[in-house]
Amino acid sequence: MRKLLLLNIITIIVVTLTACSVIEKPESFTTAVTSSKKNISYEGKSTSALPQPVEIQIESDFGETEAFSYDIKYPVISNLQNQNTQATLNTKLKNQVYNYMNNLKSLSKSNLKAESFVPYSVTTDFEIKTSNQNILSMVATYTQNTGKANPVTALATYNIDTSSGKELSLEDLFKSDFDYKNVINKEITNQIKKDISGKVYFKEKNLRFVSISQMQQFYIEDGNLYIQFGIYEIAPYATGAPVFLIPNELVGSGLKEQYKPIF
Repeated sequence: MRKLLLLNIITIIVVTLTACSVIEKPESFTTAVTSSKKNISYEGKSTSALPQPVEIQIESDFGETEAFSYDIKYPVISNLQNQNTQATLNTKLKNQVYNYMNNLKSLSKSNLKAESFVPYSVTTDFEIKTSNQNILSMVATYTQNTGKANPVTALATYNIDTSSGKELSLEDLFKSDFDYKNVINKEITNQIKKDISGKVYFKEKNLRFVSISQMQQFYIEDGNLYIQFGIYEIAPYATGAPVFLIPNELVGSGLKEQYKPIF
């Protein structure tokens, strides 16, 4: 029963992260906003013949009341060639962070009246895995603490073609005649089989790993492809969020030409 409750909570978080409604910026908080910038360099090439480097600015916002506190970060991307796509991506990323925060803020108001009152808190963070002239790959972490035994954490990955501004799915990386799902499924299954203890991943038929999804989360780091799963998706809470490195020799031949330089 407890496991089903946690799964329901995580499902609510995932739904929240896909929503892109108008931002309701909190008004009653004492806040501070800071930012930092990261530039994507074009090593070994003349910048005069290239577009202006893509820039990522990490915005920070934090505040606190008696019932609720937040410490959030979100990226602001600039210098993409497609300005309309850039604006859409920036709005989406910011909205997801503030929607996530505002949902828990609303719950914290009713919690304030409870006898066993515990302040709620939210944190978000973005880790840039790859940033170059071909792709921007990031992992976002959304965490909420409501006084339970463990905080609830959800992950979201973002992979953006910096030339077109398109947000890439895993399928977008590969040629249409390359069965990337089958190759990746076999590799993940082989890695899971190495768990001799039998405790790292779910073994039950209705819970264990079967296949990556059509909207599978992934990121690219140091020229390698990583398949990312959420907490409780294919493993117990104690395992955390499983990640699988997929060797380049398994998928390299199936990559589209424009993405081969990434790996």
